[in-house]
Amino acid sequence: MKRLLPLLCLLALLPACSTQKKLLRVRQTAPTAQLSMPPRAEHAPFTLDTTAQAGDTLIVKDAEGKDIFIMKAIRDEETGEMVATDALNAAVVSATFRNVAERDGRILIDFRISVPALMTDSRWQMRLRPEALLPGERIPLDEVVVTGEDFRRGQLRGYRLYERFVGRIVTDTTAFIHRGQVSLFEERFGTESGLSREVIQEHYTDKIRRRRNRWRIANRDRMFDRYVKTPFREEGQRIDTLFGGATDYFTYDYTQEIEARPGLRKLYVVVSGGIWDGDRKLYSIPEGDSVTFYVSTLGTLVDSQERYLTRIVSRRVEASASCRVVFPGGSSRLERSLEQNGAELDSIGGTLARLLTEGNYVVDSITTTASASPEGSRLLNGRLSRERGASVNAYLRTLLPAGGDSIRFISHSQAENWAGLARLVEQDTLLPQRDKRLFAKRMTISDEDRREAAMRRDPYYSYLRAQLYPQLRTVRFDFHMHRRDMLQDTLVTTVVDSVYMAGVQAIRDGAYRQAADLLGSYRDYNTAVAFCSLGKNHSAKEILEQLEPTPKVEYMLAIIHSRLGHERTAVQHYVLACEKNPAYLHRGNLDPEISSLIRKYNLPNSLHHSL
Repeated sequence: MKRLLPLLCLLALLPACSTQKKLLRVRQTAPTAQLSMPPRAEHAPFTLDTTAQAGDTLIVKDAEGKDIFIMKAIRDEETGEMVATDALNAAVVSATFRNVAERDGRILIDFRISVPALMTDSRWQMRLRPEALLPGERIPLDEVVVTGEDFRRGQLRGYRLYERFVGRIVTDTTAFIHRGQVSLFEERFGTESGLSREVIQEHYTDKIRRRRNRWRIANRDRMFDRYVKTPFREEGQRIDTLFGGATDYFTYDYTQEIEARPGLRKLYVVVSGGIWDGDRKLYSIPEGDSVTFYVSTLGTLVDSQERYLTRIVSRRVEASASCRVVFPGGSSRLERSLEQNGAELDSIGGTLARLLTEGNYVVDSITTTASASPEGSRLLNGRLSRERGASVNAYLRTLLPAGGDSIRFISHSQAENWAGLARLVEQDTLLPQRDKRLFAKRMTISDEDRREAAMRRDPYYSYLRAQLYPQLRTVRFDFHMHRRDMLQDTLVTTVVDSVYMAGVQAIRDGAYRQAADLLGSYRDYNTAVAFCSLGKNHSAKEILEQLEPTPKVEYMLAIIHSRLGHERTAVQHYVLACEKNPAYLHRGNLDPEISSLIRKYNLPNSLHHSL
């Protein structure tokens, strides 16, 4: 047995030596994780159902109505001809770029992370941190963790030690009291001792055990860090896979959605990380070569042509404003110092000054309409309103600059503003409903003086006179102008439809819901692009089928029918789009709805042979 002990120790050291040699080779060769593109899988946010197709040969028609036969095919190595095949398997290549589509503000990227066996060991944990590089921004993606079996056993052992420590914490604070001694003391001395029960219990408490327990409670976090060197993580981590045996490469096919940015056309993905032994970092994995994603959006298919509205411009222009000018009781004398008159008159004076200095307009006349509250006789109020309007006009004349004598001032009056009073009573939240009903009954009296006299006897009258009547004493100003240098009474012109162009810009910015709201009533090509970007395929299809079949309309219909699983119809529209505009032969590779058909039927070659 004594002879076996050194041998066993030597065997135990062998894995550690092997690990140290591997670590030395890692540091000498500085390997990194490699990124590539996995075999293409359709991750588009739509379902392409081709099961309804009979066979893999499609017959579609070109722009002249001639049949085009499109088949799932491969090139014969000896003859160079395209021949039909039952199964077309894509070759696995280590591509470093891929076209991806932005749909509804999201981009789905997929890539493969490959790690050489040299970087994996049962005693290690490898943490890989992918990042998406956008212009001026780095977006951290979820971490990929590869854990060795021995490393994991160490993690679990640390958790077991910590759980054992936590299990020794006593939560019942009375557990440290020697209850038997407390009972014996109380039986022997009873209340004669003069000591409270708390004092007796404190005396017979095991203070050493309690102190140790408090220490354990206070040091829970510290002991967790001591026992658990590398805790399990619950957030921001994609996988944590165990690694045991040797292999050439560890690979992981990574898929994640990221939020699109306005104008984003290209992004890169890089990966870095580290190799850890417990809480000790053994090796920093350098950032290797990146993979590139070229982003296509339906926003690039938008029609940017400006849309115009027809507008009829009238020579004559009117503007209005109102203010509350207070006069002394029964007087038409205008006093700036009374209540808020100064501020109100300055406001009207500022409006007049802006109109007079506005280069596009000439002020012809100003009409003032003064109104009074109902107290007093209607005859007196009518005369008083006219006089008050004339006083305000006279004041405005003093504000006119040189050359303003040509402006005519017209005074109107509204003796008693009963309509305004009825509106204020209806909107008032303090008047009880019974008072509002009584007021409505008074309003049926046709003679306004008798009406006001009847209201004076009502309980709400004092409130109306104090709170609502002052709001009826207003002066309204109507400014009558004409456009300078315009001789015709009307002029028909066109202006850019700002609402429509805002909707087009919203598509470019990726604000598709806003675009759909702005463009919904136009029901044109750009409306269909907005709807299609939101996944409203049937609504977009309905609009496009009513439009002239231009190349862009044909291409959008190809996308929509591909989403709806109508493979033959999708190919038909794509063929017509490419015949009318060969630029769509390249564009088709950027949109997953079309590129899936291109790969299946080798469409670019088929179309080149057909055109």
